[in-house]
Amino acid sequence: MLQLDSFHAGICSVCNSFAACNCRMDGRCPRGGITGIRWILDCVVIQVIVRWAVPCFVMITGFLLLDPQKDIDLKKALRYVLRMAAVLLTFGLSYCLMESAVADGFGNIPELVVKSAKNLIEGHSWAHMWYVYMLIGLYLLLPMFRIFTKYADKNTYVFILAVMFCFTVLRPTANEMFQVELEAYIPISTAFPFYLLLGQYIRQYGIKKGSSVLLVIFGTVGTAVGQLLSLGNQPDNLCVMLYSAGIFSLAMNSSFLEKAGKSKFIKQISKYSFGIYLIHPLFLNILNKVLGIFPDILPTGIGELAFFIASFSGAFVLSWILCKVPLVREIL
Repeated sequence: MLQLDSFHAGICSVCNSFAACNCRMDGRCPRGGITGIRWILDCVVIQVIVRWAVPCFVMITGFLLLDPQKDIDLKKALRYVLRMAAVLLTFGLSYCLMESAVADGFGNIPELVVKSAKNLIEGHSWAHMWYVYMLIGLYLLLPMFRIFTKYADKNTYVFILAVMFCFTVLRPTANEMFQVELEAYIPISTAFPFYLLLGQYIRQYGIKKGSSVLLVIFGTVGTAVGQLLSLGNQPDNLCVMLYSAGIFSLAMNSSFLEKAGKSKFIKQISKYSFGIYLIHPLFLNILNKVLGIFPDILPTGIGELAFFIASFSGAFVLSWILCKVPLVREIL
């Protein structure tokens, strides 16, 4: 069983934060879209590089919170739920208000607030906030998953993960690749419980380094081909799952990351990683919707790098500032 979770999970959170700030580069170009080398960079290369971010965030959650040796009872699990609810009521509602104000103006404030609240309840805040809604669901089920991880042996782990893999990863991938509609009347509708348990499985039993490398290679190539063919690249895609699991396994077993995780720089980024995720689209939307600036005003590669630096550094600084505010600090 892996023991150095604070170092490894911390630096993995840092890498995820970097990746998250690049996830939407394919949507950061003007109305006419993008072609040529820029399309290859934005819609294939960058997307292949960063698609492991969300699966690894969920695996980190499982790696840390499903540890049988940790004391996480129902009361603590509900505190996690309340924290995410507070995030939605602050950041999520703020983003809904911004969108409503841009679309309809400030002529009718009560109507603006009601519309924004309705959008928040319906899950129509900014796109990246879906992750917070999903976390609420996982945290509500955390007590059940913890009972499983406390008593399950390796064979039971493998069986349950195999069942989840078939219905939440293989089935959606087959539906997309072959344009079929394979139904699954099994009460598991997303791949995220699979990733949650996989994170703890890797902690307890690990994946051999050679196997992890093969997962990364095969998954990366498959994801690149899928991007070129305009197939899906979501967490329930087989290739995304393979190279996400491979990257996470390698990260959790890396002696280099163990050393890097002790640096002050990594600890600072890790400390604010959730805030960076929540805030980074704010700066992208200011550039796009307010200033009308897109990456293609600069040469290919430079524009994307400039946008990444702007969103990441801006989100880091604002997260640092907000963490000085007592109540906000509690949810970030």
